[in-house]
Amino acid sequence: MGVTALFFQVLVLYPWHEELSDQFAAIQNEIHHMENLSKSLGDKMDQVMALEEQVKVKERAILQREEEILNIISGQGRKSSGLPQEST
Repeated sequence: MGVTALFFQVLVLYPWHEELSDQFAAIQNEIHHMENLSKSLGDKMDQVMALEEQVKVKERAILQREEEILNIISGQGRKSSGLPQEST
């Protein structure tokens, strides 16, 4: 009986244990890889958000400058048309 149990352990349980160990190691490697990807994506997302903020700042500056130009143009139009100018 002891010999049968030993054969069962050596021929069935041990290879199964080795297969499980290999699969566990593969899963651990996948988890590590996914953690690295997640960190990398987080870093990229932070960069994108910073770039979006820079774009918004530049858009606001452009809109403000356009408004200033339109105010200048509309002021010159009044001068040349003889219309009363707005006091600022």
